[in-house]
Amino acid sequence: MVLWMGLQALRDEVIQYNSVPNCSGRQLDLVLSGRAGVSVRAGDEGLQPVDEYHPPLDISVQVSSEPSSSRLPPASPPLYDDEHNQIFKQWNFNKANFMQMYYLLGNIDWSDLYVLNDPNIALEFFYSKINDVFYDCVPIKKKKCKKFRYTYPVWYTPDIISNIKLKYALHKKYKLSKSASDYQAFSLCRAKVKSDTMVAHDRYRDRVQDHLATDPKAFWSYFRSKRGNSNNYRIVKNGTALSDQECANEFARYFHSVYSSEAAALDAETASAAAAPSAACAHLGLLEGGAVRRALARLPPKCSVGPDGIPPFVLRDCRFILCEPLVHIFNKCIETATFPEPWKLTRVVPVPKGGGGTEASDYRPVAVLSSPAKVFEAAVHNTLYEQLKAHLTDAQHGFRPGRGTSGNLLHLMSNLVPAVDAGLQVDVAYFDFRKAFDTVDSDVLLLKLAGRA
Repeated sequence: MVLWMGLQALRDEVIQYNSVPNCSGRQLDLVLSGRAGVSVRAGDEGLQPVDEYHPPLDISVQVSSEPSSSRLPPASPPLYDDEHNQIFKQWNFNKANFMQMYYLLGNIDWSDLYVLNDPNIALEFFYSKINDVFYDCVPIKKKKCKKFRYTYPVWYTPDIISNIKLKYALHKKYKLSKSASDYQAFSLCRAKVKSDTMVAHDRYRDRVQDHLATDPKAFWSYFRSKRGNSNNYRIVKNGTALSDQECANEFARYFHSVYSSEAAALDAETASAAAAPSAACAHLGLLEGGAVRRALARLPPKCSVGPDGIPPFVLRDCRFILCEPLVHIFNKCIETATFPEPWKLTRVVPVPKGGGGTEASDYRPVAVLSSPAKVFEAAVHNTLYEQLKAHLTDAQHGFRPGRGTSGNLLHLMSNLVPAVDAGLQVDVAYFDFRKAFDTVDSDVLLLKLAGRA
């Protein structure tokens, strides 16, 4: 068990660079390194008589003159500091005092918020109140220099993890003392860990199975855990594996390259004047509390935390006490036609396409928004969709409630099967637009929206 966990940690930390074959066409000698700039080639001669199964190797390592601390990526800061500068915070909600947190959130005085008309100032006030509560009830994630990067399965309880660490300590103690009593303590702890792990795994498996219809994400998470993590690639450029910071820069460069280099004008008045008249007109008025509460209730409690550091389950659980201040902020955004600056900041996560790979093009960017921005987007979408859904064609199955790929295939089969049964020729053409959403012309989209509102 210790050897397997050590190999898991080693695989996550280092890369094997030796590709020089021996007489059997294999590599028995591994060259492992956790840094970039390592190259391996066949050596001219060895210090000892050459073993055909272990040929001599010439290894070169690029050493930077910069100190190691200057090459490390900066730590993630909080969303707002004492000077109200926009930065990033990482809260450790696994150790939060939820009873106190919900009590303090329910007793916040929002009266000063309702006199603020600037959406950015109102949102800053909202975040300051929320963060004050978080500072009292939620610890900050500590940066740790992990020498052992083993990730425990999701069904491991805190007691099991604690006993695993105790087992390693007892085993180390026995190795030093060779005492029978120390071995007995280690053996009992090992048996307890094994028994508790089996019970916890069975309970987790049964819980996933019982809630398959209501929580399919847990099932697929369990399914992936049984298959193992196959995406352990590092980004390689010009034959060299990139460091973490270099990978981030390469992803940023590639994701930015797909967008147009020309900034959109986004002139609402020009778009309204040039828009063709349409019978399908929608009006976006001020949002009501019921619409915002419904959007809060539909927040997925397990989605990723955005740049503001507020998890969606906090907004969802406190929707009845946070609805009123959020409605005020949302309506000020609509009245002033302003989208607050903090909500324009997103956390971009590279998601592998299929099995992933070593190129940046093997990944697609997923932008994680702040939770209040998601609620605002959902509330506005629901308001406009109710007014425009009657004008949408039945041939559109994407991005509509109750429709999807299954309905699209059924619609296709309802037209295809009768034609095939009648002996007619049927041709089907599929189109896949590369980077369709990333390359949308914002001015053209604004012109089309202006013709509907």
